[in-house]
Amino acid sequence: MAFDEAYYWTWSRALAFSYLDHPPAIAWAIAAFGAVFGDGLLGLRVLSLGCMVVVVAASVASVRRLVPEGERDEAAYLVVLTLAGAMMFVVGYLPATPDPLQGAVLALAAHAVVRATTTRGGAPLFVAGALLVGGVVVKHSSALVAFGAFVSLLLARPRDLARPAPWLGALVGAILVVPWLAADADGATAYQSARVFEAAKTRGLLGIPLTIGAMLLTLGAPFTVALLGQTLRGVRAEVAPLYGGAATLVAGCMAAAWLGTGEINWVMPALVFALPAVVARLLATKRWVRPYTIVTAVTSAVWLVGLLHVAYPFLPFAPGGDRTLRSSGFDAVAARAEALAERHGAHTLIARRYQVASMMRFHLRDRIRVRELGTSRRSQYDRWPRPPLCKGDVAIVVMPDDARPNDVTPIAAPERVMRERGGRELGAYVVTPVRVDADIDCRGAP
Repeated sequence: MAFDEAYYWTWSRALAFSYLDHPPAIAWAIAAFGAVFGDGLLGLRVLSLGCMVVVVAASVASVRRLVPEGERDEAAYLVVLTLAGAMMFVVGYLPATPDPLQGAVLALAAHAVVRATTTRGGAPLFVAGALLVGGVVVKHSSALVAFGAFVSLLLARPRDLARPAPWLGALVGAILVVPWLAADADGATAYQSARVFEAAKTRGLLGIPLTIGAMLLTLGAPFTVALLGQTLRGVRAEVAPLYGGAATLVAGCMAAAWLGTGEINWVMPALVFALPAVVARLLATKRWVRPYTIVTAVTSAVWLVGLLHVAYPFLPFAPGGDRTLRSSGFDAVAARAEALAERHGAHTLIARRYQVASMMRFHLRDRIRVRELGTSRRSQYDRWPRPPLCKGDVAIVVMPDDARPNDVTPIAAPERVMRERGGRELGAYVVTPVRVDADIDCRGAP
């Protein structure tokens, strides 16, 4: 499993309306799927794979409404091929993080927009309003997509906004958003705003090519070129909200990169939301369908190999440089830490970073309390009360090296536990039983 999904799993153990890093929907979704499919890796992966299925199904249904009947099968094929050629979809959507959940919501929102602009019914407008506004509780960037879609609908099809349906839908979505915002005074919104506006060093104009580069890698070169080219040339009124939402998201990513921050996954909503419109326009022009198909098929094959490597590591990467293996092998570390805790009567495990602390909690199922020491990057652990340590308590320290926190003394020799996967050694963690020499947030005996 990945570090991030272990981290969000810990959120699901303490459900709330506000968390430090992101809006709360991912925690509630993990808790819901865990209640049905089990509180483990199966529940997490059913969530993410289910979201991927929703993205595919909703995108195919959308594009089939935008093309003539004789081109619907080809359009569906190009949609699936484009998603298979997007690294973020094939590999990045596998862990249970806010990204696949956001993708599912935006794909459904895009389908509602397409239905609304190709029929006279008010129900699709209601659904579109609810999903676009309510989707903000999944990830902040959904607000950019919603804003762009709204402005484009206002400019291209103002009569749709003269009806009550989209406003009623937006009101329903706001019912989800308002409680989160009310509880989030010093939470995710402030945290993410600080990341964007308080970056150590601005990049200026370099942020534009960096964002385009992230799109080429994350979304696939053919789709990126098609999206940017089609947006600049002008679009049909029926699909203007899809392009507007995607363009606003890309502009927001460029602004963040300009200011000195941003991550490559931030551009992914542009693909999910605009995909049906881009494929429909591509088929209408005919000229670029064949080269688009060929290049995307090659990219799909590359990411399929990457997906196989994630499941069964076989590519000759150095273990330390293979990012797909960074979070592997912690089950052995957790098992050894638990065995030492039972032997020495320890009630608390001490870890340095929130990623490792989350891994320990997931593999131990909170049978042992985990105290995260914190780093320069704040996390949800800085908001939760840390387990107390009193003088004389026995604890287990888990570190990637021989370092130990202050005010503890080893009571047994440190043990090096090698992380492994598929017979490959990934690096050792040091597990040390210690006795606490001074009160640390002590509030009584454990």
